[in-house]
Amino acid sequence: MLKPRNHPEEAPQGSILIIALWLLFVLAALAVAMGAYIAPQIAIAQRLKNNALLPYIARAAIFQTMNKAARDAAPGDGMRPEAWRRNENEFKESVLGQGVFSIMPSAEDALRFPEAFGLADEERKININKAPREVLSRLFQLAAYLSPKEADRVTGAILDWRDPNKNPRQNGSDNDYYQSLNPPYSCKHSKFEIIDELKLVHWVTGDIFERVRSRLTVYGEGQINVNTADSLVLQSLGCSAMLTDQILRFRAGPDGGEGTADDRVFAAVEAIPEILQKGGGISAKDKEKLKGLILGGWLSTGSSFFSGVARVHQAGSKDFLDVSFIFGRNKKIMAWSEA
Repeated sequence: MLKPRNHPEEAPQGSILIIALWLLFVLAALAVAMGAYIAPQIAIAQRLKNNALLPYIARAAIFQTMNKAARDAAPGDGMRPEAWRRNENEFKESVLGQGVFSIMPSAEDALRFPEAFGLADEERKININKAPREVLSRLFQLAAYLSPKEADRVTGAILDWRDPNKNPRQNGSDNDYYQSLNPPYSCKHSKFEIIDELKLVHWVTGDIFERVRSRLTVYGEGQINVNTADSLVLQSLGCSAMLTDQILRFRAGPDGGEGTADDRVFAAVEAIPEILQKGGGISAKDKEKLKGLILGGWLSTGSSFFSGVARVHQAGSKDFLDVSFIFGRNKKIMAWSEA
């Protein structure tokens, strides 16, 4: 019986085919593994690229906001608030090239202006470098709940810190106290440059600082914007509770709610007594107090320095950058902090 003959070339060809298939499988698996490794790296690289652009988008957004504030050079006609306050049309999810930005109040202002979009002015606050002792003392009593004696002690330390005269005043703090600390440092004897500097001053605890920080500034000439200052700031100036209430009620407009379409502003400080008199009357004592504040140059109806937080992201991206800023009407950025 004849037996079939095996072709010697068939076995090697079968082996080569199997090896080739295995190689293809290994290469495919390697490609999948490399893809799984590389894809996240590409995504991370893209996110880093996108995030690297965010500071530039923030700067452009802030410069655009500065231009809007600069155009609004006067407080208006006395019957409408300035355009930089609570303006969702201008400051909520505004498109800027490939970026999107919103302008919001800073962290310390967020509780006072919840869900607001727009700028806050620095002149609604008390200038720590300009305010006299009695104004600062009243602020610490009202905002930090200090007794008159405690408030006077803190105020004395503040005045010594900002005063170039190195002789400590009564209830002040001299350099010996600061040198006794660990680590030691010197009493500055110069103006505050940032509000956080207040934490270095004798008697100012963390709790006290947090209670007063939103009502203090280092910007401006010391005048308080009567159209934006809150009740604690107005009372710190020496306004009675009744006078403060009359000012706030006028600003709120007929509906009694601040931040609504019928809000009003005082167009000139000289007109405030007459306006309040027409609005329900003002006592002789309050009229005299207003006169003193006006003649002393403590009140204004406009602001020159503005603060806020620019939240920016690229269109379609969830990654965002928050930039806290302060700028002047002269379009100069005074402070910039990324978070």
